[in-house]
Amino acid sequence: MSPNVLLVKNMVCRRCVMTVEDILNKANIKFDAVQLGEIHLHNELPESKRELLSNELSKVGFELIDNRASGLVEKIKQLTIRKARNDVSEAEQKQNLSQYLSAKLHHEYTYLSSLFSSVEGRTIESF
Repeated sequence: MSPNVLLVKNMVCRRCVMTVEDILNKANIKFDAVQLGEIHLHNELPESKRELLSNELSKVGFELIDNRASGLVEKIKQLTIRKARNDVSEAEQKQNLSQYLSAKLHHEYTYLSSLFSSVEGRTIESF
């Protein structure tokens, strides 16, 4: 993962994206884009600004993700939400969830499913 991309837990809708953009603007943090679960920064963030951002995000129920496993689980959640909302291509709509996640994340579904269950305490399907 690029140092200019931050992963954010609990972003599930367009309003979440707008809220994070507002926090970034108020904190004078330059960014290129905000997507569900991701902030694409213009430059690498100094530790002091990272702490400020983390604190501001936590005030509204979001959390910066620092480890790879949690980041991958968050990606699984975001992709599952997109698939459930049919916010995917026509070809992706025809795939079942396991095929879709495996193709997007470049891991076997059994690994993704096991990781998700161990971190979240429930299955991807129940999510």
